[in-house]
Amino acid sequence: LEGSSRHVSYDIVVTRDVRDAASDLAFLYAGSIDLKGVSQRIPTYILVGGEKFGQSAVFKNMLDKHVNLLEQIRLDSTTQISALKECIELAKNISNKLVGFYEEIPKRGSDFKMKR
Repeated sequence: LEGSSRHVSYDIVVTRDVRDAASDLAFLYAGSIDLKGVSQRIPTYILVGGEKFGQSAVFKNMLDKHVNLLEQIRLDSTTQISALKECIELAKNISNKLVGFYEEIPKRGSDFKMKR
């Protein structure tokens, strides 16, 4: 998944298997992407923080907003821009990397229209 970090605009990108094996950590869905040598798109996740952060109110709020954003994108809703802005504002209190991830999402819409 090394090359996918650039596409996703985040430094730690993992597959569903890795996320499931480390489910106590703070992961966010990062879209389904094409990988060399794989015939179908692979769901990916970004590692936002450790176990303590994953249990925090800050992360739970971020996760709720993130899930809402994904649903708005999937539905091609007119509210997806405001949902994205909410995520960016919350991300500013977490990390600049996460802000960058969200700022790139409009360029990656097709990555998020796939079923997770």
